[in-house]
Amino acid sequence: VRYGGAVYVSDREKHILMGALLGQPLGPLAGRLNTSGNIDGIFGDARFNGPLGIGISGDQIFMADTNNRSIRRVNLGTGQVRTVVALSDMIPAGITDWAPRAVAID
Repeated sequence: VRYGGAVYVSDREKHILMGALLGQPLGPLAGRLNTSGNIDGIFGDARFNGPLGIGISGDQIFMADTNNRSIRRVNLGTGQVRTVVALSDMIPAGITDWAPRAVAID
C-alpha cells in the first residue's frame, strides 16, 4: 500500500511491517524481524504475529495482526504501535479458526 511517496508491506512469515520510499529497497519499519509476539510500543519494540492485510488513513496504518486476532494501528508520525481491537474477545463460542486477514478503510 502506498502513502506519501512510500510503499508499505506486511510480512506474515517475518512478523514485521516493512516500508520504503519508491525506488528504494524495503526494510523493517515496525516489529522485530523473525520475532513474533503481541506487544504495543514504538516501531521496533512492537511485536506482531502473522500480520496480513493493511490499510492507510492519513499517517495511520491499520493492520490485521492475524495470529494475534487483533487490528493494530501504526502511527507513522510518532512511531507508536497500538492494538485498536482485540478480536479474540469477540469470537463466538465453538469457532476455533477465526482471525482477521484484511482491513478496509472508509
